[in-house]
Amino acid sequence: WLATAFVPGPSLAQVVAAGGPLPPVTVRALGSRLAEALVTVHEAGLIHRDVKPGNVLLALDGPRLIDFGIA
Repeated sequence: WLATAFVPGPSLAQVVAAGGPLPPVTVRALGSRLAEALVTVHEAGLIHRDVKPGNVLLALDGPRLIDFGIA
C-alpha cells in the first residue's frame, strides 16, 4: 500500500464541472506539472494506470496525482 499526505483542494474534475473548461495557458501549465509527476512515479517503478481529472487534486502549490489503487 502507499500512504500519502492529506491534500486540501478540489479535484480537477470538480473545478471543470463547476467552472467549465480551463484557459489554454492553465491547461499547458497543468499538463507540464502532471508530466513531471508521472516521470517521478515511473522512476519509482510505478505505473499509475488511472490518470483522469478525478485523480488530480489542485493543491495551492500545484497539482497532485492521487489514487494509485491499480498501480
